[in-house]
Amino acid sequence: MERGQVELTNRKIGIIGLGTTGRMLADRALVFKMDVSYYSRTRKEEAEDSGLKYLPLDELLKQSEIISIHLPKSSVVLTEREFNLFGEGKILINTSLGLTFEKSSFLKWMQIPSNFSIFDGDGIGQFKQEFGEYERIISSDVVSGWTMEAKKRLAQKVIENIKNYLNV
Repeated sequence: MERGQVELTNRKIGIIGLGTTGRMLADRALVFKMDVSYYSRTRKEEAEDSGLKYLPLDELLKQSEIISIHLPKSSVVLTEREFNLFGEGKILINTSLGLTFEKSSFLKWMQIPSNFSIFDGDGIGQFKQEFGEYERIISSDVVSGWTMEAKKRLAQKVIENIKNYLNV
């Protein structure tokens, strides 16, 4: 990716985890005419029908300029190998519940002067102070997945799970 200010149009974004937050980002990225690919444990045909491309994780990392990760707590998808595939001049966004990668591998990747990272409050978690020492790591106390609407969706999902468990 070139240095300096650039537009989102035609940028290649890869989304890891195509749940509610990942899908919302994908929909917005398509509006900006971004080239949107995703990786998920399961393929999402309805997403592909709307213009998203499924790629295996290695290909997603190689082809994307920006990676945005949206995974459950304790999911680790990026190790040193994957960061090497992702390469230089890239942006990593993490709005997952905690780190979704090996911390030491991430910090090694961040030593490359052209790499940047963006975290929300949950994504950076307990590492806010430590990561705050890096000029190219941006974080916000705001949590992307904790809006009023997200809370309602989660509450509804809990009710549905209880009903399913009780066979109601």
